[in-house]
Amino acid sequence: MKKYTSVMMLYARSTICKLLGLLAVTGLAEVGLFYLSLSPESSLEAVFSASHLPLVCGAAFLLWTAVLTIHPLQKSGYTLYRMQLRPVDLFLCHIIYNTCCYVLFWSFQTCLLLGLFHWYGAQANEAVYGPQSILLAFYRIDFLHSLLPLADWTRYVRNAFLALGLGTAAALPLARQGSRGSLIGLAVLALAAVWSFPASIGRTGADWTIVVISVLVVLWDIYEIATMETPLSSEDGPNATAVPSQRNEVNGYDTNQ
Repeated sequence: MKKYTSVMMLYARSTICKLLGLLAVTGLAEVGLFYLSLSPESSLEAVFSASHLPLVCGAAFLLWTAVLTIHPLQKSGYTLYRMQLRPVDLFLCHIIYNTCCYVLFWSFQTCLLLGLFHWYGAQANEAVYGPQSILLAFYRIDFLHSLLPLADWTRYVRNAFLALGLGTAAALPLARQGSRGSLIGLAVLALAAVWSFPASIGRTGADWTIVVISVLVVLWDIYEIATMETPLSSEDGPNATAVPSQRNEVNGYDTNQ
């Protein structure tokens, strides 16, 4: 168990500072835009529409994905494989970490918007704001409803599997260094997530379609890693031969010892 914990901590130490910094910058940008759009005479939905916060959130999401993908550990050669774990086990740890990071991103956005909406409600006129205004906004605005689906349980399932699919796709470039296909696949999935994320209530068919696509991405990527030989470090040279899996040796170290 300590091996898995060490790997998870290694992933966290290499990206967490950049991710937290990105959250801070995103939060400040969204608060600033919301403040500039704030008007006590306007409805909550009008203020939100004028603030263009979904654009900021989408840009931050793409940067978030880039941070998780352009990994400092790509220069570490065999460092991860000295953890005495199979490549598929390392990959699964990376998936779990990336998925938790995407959940953190969405949780931050939800909590921030709820705080901003309550801030608006404290100074809005009673004619345009009532006890149900926030709930109505999350039902009526597609972006908000996808962020916090309330009673729409299929949207929760969609979001969970979307986070898992993105976490898997973001982990693949590190496991398959030098593979352009893994980067292209991640870019397509991330852009599709940005485009399809805002969805109105009741789009059950679209939700299940994304669930199926995410499951296929996860299964295919895990299969590719499970059938892949241990990658070589850059210093081994282009003409080096693959390390036989039955010997379990990494740069001369027998991992079975």
